[in-house]
Amino acid sequence: MAHMEKRVQEVIDSHFMGFQSAFDCTQFIRGELYFYIDSLLTLQNVIVQENLPSILNFMELVFKLTLKWFEIMPLFVASYKEAIVTPNLFNVDLHSAISMCGYELA
Repeated sequence: MAHMEKRVQEVIDSHFMGFQSAFDCTQFIRGELYFYIDSLLTLQNVIVQENLPSILNFMELVFKLTLKWFEIMPLFVASYKEAIVTPNLFNVDLHSAISMCGYELA
């Protein structure tokens, strides 16, 4: 979990601009992080009570990530509008990828 916490904090600190590419952003936010959160919330038979404080701390960090996305999103409205009319633009344009993260974060 420490690795994921570190990556999420880096995204928050960089205001989502620390990704090397649109692919990197999409794979982390819409792939790896989404799957990780989904697993934490649905694999109840794997979670032991001793891990709950760590899981809650991680989820708090994810909420901070979501709030950061809402904070920066106004800067990416033009990219969002372009991504809506240009399918798959989020795969190659970082600003579009950032703007499209809301589907997984919100």
